[in-house]
Amino acid sequence: MNMRTIVLKLAWPVVLQNLLMTMMLYVDTIMLGRYSQTSLAAMGVTRPLAMSIRIILMAVAIGTLATVARAFGECNEEKTRQQSAASLWTAIIFGSIISVCGFLTAPYLISIYVDKISQPELWYQATIYLRMFLSAFVFAYIFLVGTSILRACGDTKSPLLISIYANLFNIFGNYCLIFGNLGFPEMGIEGAALSTALADVIEGVLFLAIIFLRKDSIIHLKIRHMFQVQAAHIKTLLKVSIPAAMEPALIQIGMLSIYTMVAALGEVAMASHQIVLSIESLSFMPGMGFSIACSALVGQNLGARRIDLAESAYKESLKIAMLIMSAMGLMFILFPGYLVSIFVDSLQSPDVAKLAATCLMIGAIEEPLIAWAMIHQGVLRGSGDTKSSALVAFVGVWLVRFPIAYLFIKVFGWGLAGLWATMPIDWFARCIVFRVLYLKGRWKRVNI
Repeated sequence: MNMRTIVLKLAWPVVLQNLLMTMMLYVDTIMLGRYSQTSLAAMGVTRPLAMSIRIILMAVAIGTLATVARAFGECNEEKTRQQSAASLWTAIIFGSIISVCGFLTAPYLISIYVDKISQPELWYQATIYLRMFLSAFVFAYIFLVGTSILRACGDTKSPLLISIYANLFNIFGNYCLIFGNLGFPEMGIEGAALSTALADVIEGVLFLAIIFLRKDSIIHLKIRHMFQVQAAHIKTLLKVSIPAAMEPALIQIGMLSIYTMVAALGEVAMASHQIVLSIESLSFMPGMGFSIACSALVGQNLGARRIDLAESAYKESLKIAMLIMSAMGLMFILFPGYLVSIFVDSLQSPDVAKLAATCLMIGAIEEPLIAWAMIHQGVLRGSGDTKSSALVAFVGVWLVRFPIAYLFIKVFGWGLAGLWATMPIDWFARCIVFRVLYLKGRWKRVNI
């Protein structure tokens, strides 16, 4: 089997699974939008909080992919099991902490964004949704880390199937519990939160069933393996994961700072910005999928001491990701109005539609740059060099995007279009730094 076939075989289930994870968010949004404006607004308040927590804690999943893939590539079954068990323990501990703390602090977190006195119903609904969503986070986190374990060993189809089952359950659960269909009580946003939480439980339980009960699984654990974890395995995982946590933290804080500039531009700019971000988030899926496939293959082949195959995986992943995301960019240029119309009525909100279409065409320039950056990021992550990846994020967001966005918006007065004009510059800068790091070759010599 040639490398291109191997990359495609690993990547396409990842792309589909990422789409399904996004679809779960869209399903809740669409169904609650048909139920109540207040419920929709409440979900809009809670989702950024919940997703920020998940994004930052993705670090353990990144560390898992690198460490397990390296052990799997070494053909060391015992080390692979031990490193997987260490990741599972980390997911259980961190996930449980978030679940308990989330349940207890949800009212206070929502109070940061919504005033309980002036908007009691919105505050109540947002609190209910966040509390229930985070209560099941331990299962969601087990699946998140578990997905990386399976992907690191070359199994990307099992996580995809689990996501399909969870999405189908979430749709059915929303239909029954939000609106009170098929004899179930009408619960509104509580029903949406309960359905999503149960879907998270299903994902976590199905993963545990695969890895502990299925003897034909690509990696099979027994309960005793969970109690044979050594401190060295946890240390190895954290060595890769802690720097990986810095990357999303730097990005999230930077994006929050930039969003304050967008908010100051008014409702039209804010609405347009959200529409373009929603469209772009879907275009990222191919790049993310091939980046993860590249990470797994780089980790495996470095473990097997086949640097030539690691480089081959990088080259094939880069070619395919660049081709697909360049095509996405071309669609943004040719059909911006049509894509924007999916999210907003151009007759009812012509200013929003026009501004969003303009920004989407500007965003088209960054699509191949994002593909380039994501694949190089995948190489660094797969090798375990997460420090360099965090450094690139710092350069892109804080040294390029933020100061140039301030210049374009505050000094030149270019508004939202000015912000979007900074993004290709940011990604171009990251591409240069990533390329320099790749050519230096430190990723080939990382010990984890």
